[in-house]
Amino acid sequence: MSNRTIAAAPKKIRETGSELSNASNRAYQIGWGIVFIIISLIAVIPILRVVSISFSAKDSILKGEVFIWPVGFNTDAYTKALKTGNFLGTMGYSVRLMIEAAALNMVMTILLAFPWPAAT
Repeated sequence: MSNRTIAAAPKKIRETGSELSNASNRAYQIGWGIVFIIISLIAVIPILRVVSISFSAKDSILKGEVFIWPVGFNTDAYTKALKTGNFLGTMGYSVRLMIEAAALNMVMTILLAFPWPAAT
């Protein structure tokens, strides 16, 4: 092990307090903010569309009037799904499957992560 002297890093890199002090940094931050908002909308709009269709009237869906907000609000689809016994059984199976998969993933992650640092 060699004795190297490491130069102390300066305590203050900038005298100005804000990282967004100049115009190019501000434009960069605004640009990336807009990109992330667009990506978020691309991810969220299909989910909102499915939910709005599930709460819309059948005629409005067939006419193509539904996009993000339900048209002819009703809960007939949910009433029908809950009245049949299959829905609750299927939901229980999905929850059980999710818990088992999460437990298996945790065990596999722990088993694979334990020897990894020892090998390096």
